[in-house]
Amino acid sequence: MEPIKKDELVEALVSAAIPSVENFFKEHAGERFFGLAVEILAEEGYFHVGASSEESFQSTIDSYSKSGESMEEIMGEGIRWNNQEWQYFDLNYDCMIWQEKWKSTLEKLNKYKEHMRNLTDSEWDAAQEEFSALFQSAGEEAYRQIIDSGVLNSVTKTHDFRSWVFEHHDVF
Repeated sequence: MEPIKKDELVEALVSAAIPSVENFFKEHAGERFFGLAVEILAEEGYFHVGASSEESFQSTIDSYSKSGESMEEIMGEGIRWNNQEWQYFDLNYDCMIWQEKWKSTLEKLNKYKEHMRNLTDSEWDAAQEEFSALFQSAGEEAYRQIIDSGVLNSVTKTHDFRSWVFEHHDVF
């Protein structure tokens, strides 16, 4: 069994993510956003779209302040810019639009993962490596297309707004 083709995967990610992100920002129009991140966990086929606003991050500031963290630490790379600290960590997975548009691709990915379970150890290692590389590459391309679509053009952003994509194991 062959894994899904990269162009098919990119198209599925983009067509599910853009309307999900548009819907999210419409629902949160009153917030000022400082970040949008896509975290790819390639080996599992996860594509987490996350965002954070000044308003949604306030509870994180409050929590870390109460535990004794300095504002410098809270507002630095380790907390503010860590998408796993964001309230909207995986906004796409909480969205019905994503679930509906991603469903058929998820089924294909799950069938392939099921196929992989029946491989020998060496075959599984090779298939997993191939799948992870494919999913990471497709996820990075999908991110570029999402950003290039202009989906962020009407979002209220802070002066230091950032958007980025990364593979989970490259950071954590």
